[in-house]
Amino acid sequence: MKTTNGRSTIDVNDDVVRALHAWRRKQAEERLLLGAGYDDHDLVFARADGAPTHPELLSSTFGRSSPAAGCGGSAFTTSATRRPPCC
Repeated sequence: MKTTNGRSTIDVNDDVVRALHAWRRKQAEERLLLGAGYDDHDLVFARADGAPTHPELLSSTFGRSSPAAGCGGSAFTTSATRRPPCC
């Protein structure tokens, strides 16, 4: 659902929340390793150095992965989503 400020909200199950927390821990480890070299944009999906990932790379990767995971490729609509408050 889109809010008035243009942000979207989605419902996720406990498995997704756990996966997002694990991903956040991995990003924190990368941030520590790179120190000042980490380009923090507070993105969920970013390159290892924190910089934004090109939208086409994320779209094509999701499109290839989603059928095997049982979801439709159209569910992925944004490439650089800000971290949700829960994570």
